[in-house]
Amino acid sequence: MDFLFVYGTLRSDYGHPLGRLLEENATFLGSGHVNGYLYDLGEYPGIKLDAAAEARVIGEIYRLRLANKILTELDKYEGVSESYTPDFPYRRIADTVFLAGERYPNVWIYEYQGDTVGLPRILDGDYLAYLREKGAK
Repeated sequence: MDFLFVYGTLRSDYGHPLGRLLEENATFLGSGHVNGYLYDLGEYPGIKLDAAAEARVIGEIYRLRLANKILTELDKYEGVSESYTPDFPYRRIADTVFLAGERYPNVWIYEYQGDTVGLPRILDGDYLAYLREKGAK
């Protein structure tokens, strides 16, 4: 799988240094969405995917060049593990992403594994718009 969906600090408008890794090693395909829920975890967001959800999370789709190299770097940044610990809060899984009415199956997404009880939900599913509303970015 050579596609990646990013919805938080790796989005191009956020300005994170690892965003440059994507800029140099991937092709931006456009903005799209997945079905699920987005939460404010403090310094970054977390997604809970749910194919049956009417809620959408907004993000960007990239076609990766040298996918293994890029994903290894991003796995370190995201804290990827098969089981949740505070040091490894995410897992990388494949899901369907929608872009301009087209379905992209098997796109890599970093999903938050922790408990979301009590976390603020980002209702419109757009982390960057949420930060602008808060005056944080």
